[in-house]
Order: sequence, then C-alpha cells, then structure tokens
Amino acid sequence: MSTDRDSSVAGDGKKRLSKPQQTSSYWRVNEMEMFPKHLLAHGKNWTKIAEEMGTKTAQQVRSRKESSNSRSKIITQRMQRL
Repeated sequence: MSTDRDSSVAGDGKKRLSKPQQTSSYWRVNEMEMFPKHLLAHGKNWTKIAEEMGTKTAQQVRSRKESSNSRSKIITQRMQRL
C-alpha cells in the first residue's frame, strides 16, 4: 500500500514508489551549511530539524550541535592564550 508521501506520479500516470531518504552519519557540505539555519528556525527541537534535513536523526543533530559547541570553546581558549 502506498501513500502520497512515498509515491509519485510519473508522466504516464502510473504511481511509482520513491525510496525514503536514508540517514547518514556523514555530514555533507550542504547539510553543514543549512544546519545553522535550521537551528535558528527551530531552536533545540532536534526532531523537527532532523525531519527538515531528511538524512539525519534527532540524535545525530543534537550530537552535531554539542560537538560544535565543544570545538568553539576549545578554539576560544586557545586564542586567549596567545
């Protein structure tokens, strides 16, 4: 059974199933560029951000944010030592 969400109508009028996007632990350049925009729009609603991105889980999104916070702190500390 297919739904409008997982199928599309081809030029011949027949419905074809489209593959759902798979999650990937690899962050593509465009995903990294869009991530801050999703954060601004949805805050810490990791589930919503993951839905918008389509290829990430809520856990992956949250982990990315946490790791970027850690990297920022380390860089700031190193810069202050100079």
